[in-house]
Amino acid sequence: MVLDGAFDLDPPKEFIVPTIAIVGAGPGLGMEIARAFGRRGFAVALLARDAAKLETLAEELGAEGIVAAGFTADILKPDTVTQAFIPPGPSVIEIWTGQPAREHRRRGA
Repeated sequence: MVLDGAFDLDPPKEFIVPTIAIVGAGPGLGMEIARAFGRRGFAVALLARDAAKLETLAEELGAEGIVAAGFTADILKPDTVTQAFIPPGPSVIEIWTGQPAREHRRRGA
């Protein structure tokens, strides 16, 4: 499942599941982090620009029994990250694995 736009829930505290938000999610490091936390009971929020990639990653995690959803966002536009994923409670860990594409980096950075 990939959601485009704000996702806001206000569940009762007894229903809040610890969540990890992986910003810049991809098939390498991001997925391994998602699996490690997902196997320990965390729900996984995957954030990246490519909705098709997010769908594939979320389905792969779901097939492994991990609750996961994709959210489209661009790390070069921080407001898209906060608009894409509004966590339902204080039990959220954020991991930023992405790096802007070479053409978007400042020279010397």
